Amino acid sequence: MSYIGQQLPADVFSGFTTDSFTGDGSATTFTLSKAPFSENGLIVVINNVIQKPTTNFTVSGTTLTIVGTAVASGDVIYATHISGAVPSTLASKVDVNGVSDSIILDADADTTISADTDDQIDFKTGGTDRLTIQSTSGNNVVVADGLTLTDGNLIVASGHGIDFSATGDGSGTTASELFDNYEEGTVTLAMSDSSTSFTMASGFATGYYTRIGDRVYVNGYIKTTSINSASSGDVKVTGLPFTSKSTNNSYASVDVGYQAGLNISSGTPIGGFVNINGTQFYITTGDSAAGISNMTATEWSNDGEIVFSLNYIAA
Repeated sequence: MSYIGQQLPADVFSGFTTDSFTGDGSATTFTLSKAPFSENGLIVVINNVIQKPTTNFTVSGTTLTIVGTAVASGDVIYATHISGAVPSTLASKVDVNGVSDSIILDADADTTISADTDDQIDFKTGGTDRLTIQSTSGNNVVVADGLTLTDGNLIVASGHGIDFSATGDGSGTTASELFDNYEEGTVTLAMSDSSTSFTMASGFATGYYTRIGDRVYVNGYIKTTSINSASSGDVKVTGLPFTSKSTNNSYASVDVGYQAGLNISSGTPIGGFVNINGTQFYITTGDSAAGISNMTATEWSNDGEIVFSLNYIAA
């Protein structure tokens, strides 16, 4: 017989399952070959008479129960399954057996999900792999055409980040190409000499910082109202947000762009340096014949003030 249209695939469609039983005059329950979704998933016929679901029969699991009197001895019962049960474990029963593009999501069949490589899932749109999820160590998720977030944040587990190892390296040794830290915020700064804390002016003790990788940038405008009779020791500013690296080549300079109210000679330049293995920086002056020296408490003043910026390497 000729037909119009595409032939139904043999491996997808199959006939309905029919269970048959014979009455013995006493039995009212019969065991089905599989559990239907409900009574409406069965067509039950006794002696060529179709039975009404729930009225003439009920189903519980694989048990078919005839309501009312037992089926007469010799009467034939047919139970045709027109649907199956939908168990909670249905997802674990779907097995595409590694066939490429076996789960089709759009009308022209070029948006698919495949598992044709062991322990790997490929998501394809327009016939091209866009996203790959792997179970191996290293690059577990591969995005072919970039990743765009229209809302929300990209959250990276502690100790991980964005790996730039695929890019070209500069000359010399590269210790790390992992961008694993970013942070910004404020810190409360304080000043002192070796033994005495200075009183900070209201509104002039806050510094702003940004951390990118292991590099920390800080700037601020600090001012005091009293040095509280301090008379000796080097002036330092404490409260940097992260402890500096402890190696000798990790000292960092401090730039001072504005200064006022200091007990130093006119034209004396000042600066500073971030000490290693600490959270403070020292203020320096260029008043030494040998070069730079640390500023002492007598060179500051009750109303001393500076505007500074610095960057250093965090431990």
